[in-house]
Amino acid sequence: MALSDLVRYGLRYGLYYLALWALIVLGELLLPGLKNSSANILTMAASALGTFHFFVKSEMRLPTSSEYWSLVGVSVLVSLIIEVAIAFGILTWFIEPLPDTSFWIIVFGLGAVFNSIVAMTCYSKFFGRKVLKRVQKA
Repeated sequence: MALSDLVRYGLRYGLYYLALWALIVLGELLLPGLKNSSANILTMAASALGTFHFFVKSEMRLPTSSEYWSLVGVSVLVSLIIEVAIAFGILTWFIEPLPDTSFWIIVFGLGAVFNSIVAMTCYSKFFGRKVLKRVQKA
């Protein structure tokens, strides 16, 4: 997959991710009783499926093995950058002494594992076949 395609899919994933997070925050502000216990996994899954739909619609086929891993990698990288930026912003706003480096390594490592599992599931051939059928019907 070309670098320009990776950037295009990464930007699309990031825009979906940020838009969904904005909707979640807006929902929490408007509905104070709303609980978002599964918001992170739903945001990642919806962003990955939206990006996957865009890939299948533009290519009219399922991704090859290298394209699959490229999509997974760029999605994990973008979501980790966004999550670390949000966490850093929240921590610097509310906590005066920032946590040490080991905290950030743990957050980054666990986030990478969790995001990888969600991305690998959403970019799987199981979802790909379903998306391809919908795209071909339209």
